[in-house]
Amino acid sequence: MEFEEMLTTGEATALTGLSASQLTKVCRAGSVVARKRGREWFIQRASLLAYLQAGHPDRFQHLTKPS
Repeated sequence: MEFEEMLTTGEATALTGLSASQLTKVCRAGSVVARKRGREWFIQRASLLAYLQAGHPDRFQHLTKPS
């Protein structure tokens, strides 16, 4: 079974700059692979990056630029 890195909403917010509210909407819409456990969303990192690359290329480029 392949390991899939899952991010909490807080981690995804810090990584992407999207607000928790925006990420929750993305999860509920099924735009990313995510699971809800209790009150917390766990978002698959690869799915989130693919979503950003397709719909928010400016944010994706910011994440992939070397520091």
